[in-house]
Amino acid sequence: LFLHDALPIWISAVTDVRVKTPDESTYLPILASAFTVSSDAKVKTKPTKAPDALAIIAAAPAKHWRYLTDDKSAKRVGPMANDLPSWMQHLIVEEDPADDHLGVDAMQLIGVLWRAVEQLSDRVTKLEKGA
Repeated sequence: LFLHDALPIWISAVTDVRVKTPDESTYLPILASAFTVSSDAKVKTKPTKAPDALAIIAAAPAKHWRYLTDDKSAKRVGPMANDLPSWMQHLIVEEDPADDHLGVDAMQLIGVLWRAVEQLSDRVTKLEKGA
């Protein structure tokens, strides 16, 4: 933990970087021009076809919401960690045991969306061939 401009910042060389508000009531967004995630096949093992992403999305639909600390004009959208299917529980993390709330590995959710686009593209192709 160190302070920068009176903001508590936690850095773990192993797991994460967290920035909280000065009163430590919530986390602040971390802004960057890019977030690079290892994606090379050389660093992965045993790839298999992704599961039915459309079923995942149906089970955890996007909702409109605001964080408790957001200004009333804030408009956010997305699924709730609590709604994700049980086999995706590994994507859910307890952000801070003291806060008792959940977070989600957003990069993994992008993979689900990617698979959903593939599935929908396949459906469109089949419909176009049948027309």
